[in-house]
Amino acid sequence: MIRASILGGALTCSLVAVAAAWASPTQGAAATMGTGNVDKLSKMVRTYYGLVEEEKLNKAQKELEKLLAESSKIAKDGKFGDALLAVDDWREIMKRGVMVEKPVIPAGRADLKLAESPSPFDLSESAKELGPAFDNKLKAFVSLPNDFAKVAYPVVLALHPIDAEVKAAKDLAKTKAIQDKVKAWATATYSKEFLAKAIVVCPVMDLPLRGADNVSWSRPAWDTPQGAQWAFNSLREFIFKNVNYDSSRIFVDGSGTSGAAALLYCARYAGMQTGAIVRGAPPQQVDFGNCGGTPLLFVGAESKEFFEANKALEGYVLEHRDALDDAGFVTWITDHPKAWAPKKIAIDTDNRDFAVSHWLRITYVDPAKEKLGIKVDAAIDAEKNQITVVTNEKVKGFEIYLNDAVVDLSRPVKVIHRYAGAEDAAKETVRFEGTVKRVLEDVLRWSSLPPFNNLGEIYVAVVSVDLG
Repeated sequence: MIRASILGGALTCSLVAVAAAWASPTQGAAATMGTGNVDKLSKMVRTYYGLVEEEKLNKAQKELEKLLAESSKIAKDGKFGDALLAVDDWREIMKRGVMVEKPVIPAGRADLKLAESPSPFDLSESAKELGPAFDNKLKAFVSLPNDFAKVAYPVVLALHPIDAEVKAAKDLAKTKAIQDKVKAWATATYSKEFLAKAIVVCPVMDLPLRGADNVSWSRPAWDTPQGAQWAFNSLREFIFKNVNYDSSRIFVDGSGTSGAAALLYCARYAGMQTGAIVRGAPPQQVDFGNCGGTPLLFVGAESKEFFEANKALEGYVLEHRDALDDAGFVTWITDHPKAWAPKKIAIDTDNRDFAVSHWLRITYVDPAKEKLGIKVDAAIDAEKNQITVVTNEKVKGFEIYLNDAVVDLSRPVKVIHRYAGAEDAAKETVRFEGTVKRVLEDVLRWSSLPPFNNLGEIYVAVVSVDLG
C-alpha cells in the first residue's frame, strides 16, 4: 500500500531555515499523550490513509470519526483539552501514519547495501536505446544501524561526485560501472563505526536525460531539479515510507563536485533537511541569505575562504573543520536538531517556488514587478501572540501555518503586515485578529500532501492573507 508522498510538492518549493539559537515558542511542548496512545493513533492514521488511497471514502470517513473520538478521549483523560496541543506526539504519529503498512526494509545493517525501487522518471520507451546504461530503477546504497527499529537515528543523504558526460546512448557509462564506483566512494567515506550511529542513504545517479538535440544524453548534477528529485525520492522510497528515523536530524552530505549541491539544497529546499555538510568548493552563486539558521559544516581547504567570509553573519550556524572524523561527525549532527518553529524567518529569492519557510509560504506575487526579487522578514512575538510579516511590494499574498509551537492557539492570534521601508507603526496593517480552531482533518491532509516544505512538521490551522 503506497502512501501519498510525504514530500508532496516539496521538490518545487524551498524553505529558508532560521537560527536555532533564536528560541522557539514552547506552548505546545507540555502536552503529551503517552507512548501507547501514540502507537494507537499512528495505526488509525495509517488505516485512514489506506482507505482514502483505495477510494473507500465512506469507510475512511468512519475511520476519521473514530480517530477524532479517540484523540478527544485521550486529551480528556490527560486533562489538556485538545489532543492537537501535543505537537511532538503528532509529529511522530504522522511520521508513522504515512509509512506503508508492510514496510520494505533495506538489507544493509551497518553496511552499505544496494536498494532498488521503480524510477520516478519512466524511461521504459528508451530501454532498447539505452541498453545497460539505465535499467529504469531508482537505486541507492543504504545502511541502517542494527537497532534502528527501536532507536530513531539521524539520516545522512550522501551525494557522491558526478562526472559530467554528454554522449550518445551507446557511449554512456553503464549503470553497473556507476554503481561500483559509488559503492567504492561511499565505503571510503563512511566507516563501519559511523554506520552504526546513523542512517546513510547514498543515491546512485545513473539517470540519463535526452538532450535538446534529441541525440545526445547526459546525467543531471545534483543541483538540477531532476537531481534534487532523484535525491529526495531516494529518501522517501527507502527511508520515509519504510524505516524508523529521526525527522529532526536529516542532513545532506555533499562531497567533491557535489559539495556545492549540499549548500544549494539548503538555499532552495531548506525544509527538506536539517542542514548540510559541504566537503567541496561552495557554489559561486547561491542565495546564501536563505541559509540563515541552517546548520552548515564546511570541511576541507576548498571551503575555508567561503566560511571565513560569512562566519560573522548574525543568525547563521556555520562551522569549519580541516578534516572530519567519525566521532566529530556524529557529535555535530546530534548537536544540531531542526528548529521546528523559529521565531524569525527571512526569505530572499527570485523564484516563488523557493519562497517557503517553515510556517510561512508566499502564495501570490505581482507579475508586473518581474525584475524585483521576493523579500520577506517575519517574526513571532510570543508574549503578544502576534506574527509580524514585512515584505517588499513584489509580495501580494501569503499563508501562515500554525500549531501551538508557533503561537498559543488557546489565545487570540494577531497577524500584522507592513511593507519594507515603512518603519512607522502607523504603516502597519492588522490582517488577521481572532481565535483559530485546531482541525485534525487539516493535519491529515497537509501531512500527506503538504503545501509547505517543513518536512516532519504538523500544522493544525492556516491564516491566509491577501495584500491586494
